[in-house]
Amino acid sequence: MSVVKPKTLFIDPPTLLKWLPLEGRNEVIFLDLEPDFLDENTIRIELNVVFRPIAIRRGKIQTRDYYVGSTGAHIIFETFSGKVKAYTPARTMPVNYTNTYKRRREASVKLAAKGEVGAAKVDAGEIAFAKGAERTFTTKFSGSERQLADVFLERGVEWDFILPPGQALRDYVFGNLYLYVESSWDKQPKEGVIEVRASDILFFDSERRVIGNGIKAVAMRWALWRKRINLKRDSIIVNFREA
Repeated sequence: MSVVKPKTLFIDPPTLLKWLPLEGRNEVIFLDLEPDFLDENTIRIELNVVFRPIAIRRGKIQTRDYYVGSTGAHIIFETFSGKVKAYTPARTMPVNYTNTYKRRREASVKLAAKGEVGAAKVDAGEIAFAKGAERTFTTKFSGSERQLADVFLERGVEWDFILPPGQALRDYVFGNLYLYVESSWDKQPKEGVIEVRASDILFFDSERRVIGNGIKAVAMRWALWRKRINLKRDSIIVNFREA
C-alpha cells in the first residue's frame, strides 16, 4: 500500500508567532496559522490573530499596571491566481465575546519556513499536522463590543475588526480572533500573501482607559524605552506557497 506524502506549505518570512523567540514577543499583535488541504485544488487556512497588550508596571508607593494595546486590526488575505471559496463572514461581537468551532483535518500537512529576518537567513524547521486530528478554535476576547466587517475580492478577502460606528473608544482588545479562508487554484503554484496590521496602538491606564494626556503618554514612551521595548508599527506580512 502506497504511503501518502504529507503536503507542505512554506511561509516566508518565518514571522508567525509559533516561530518567534520568547525575547522577540514585545508586540501588541501577532499572527499564527494552521493549513489544511481539503482536496488537490483547495487549501483551508485557519488564521489566529493574537491581541496581547503589554503591561508596564509603574509607581513606587502605589504600583499599578499601565498598558500598550491595540483597539482592532485590519487583515488581508490574497491569493495569486487563485479564488476564495469561503471565509469567516461579517458579524457583531458583543462584550467579552466567545465562539468555538471544531475542524477535523482532511490531510497531513507540514508547515515550514525558510527566509530572512533582517540580515540573517533563518530555517525555522517544520511543524506537522496529522490527518484526521480534530482541532478546536476559540475566538475569545475581553473588551468592549467590536464589529468584524468583510470585503470579498474574489481572489482575496479583507476584514476590519473595529469598534461599531458611534461607540466611544473604551479599551484595548485582549485575546484571540480566529478567521478561516478556503481558496482554490486551477493551476500551480498555490500561493498568496497574508497581512495583519493593528488599527491603533495606544496607551491605557490601569482601568483600561486611553491616556490622552500628552505628558503621561511621553512618560509611557520613556517607560517602554527603559524596558528596551521597541514597538514595531509595521504590518505583519507573510507569503505562503505550496511546496
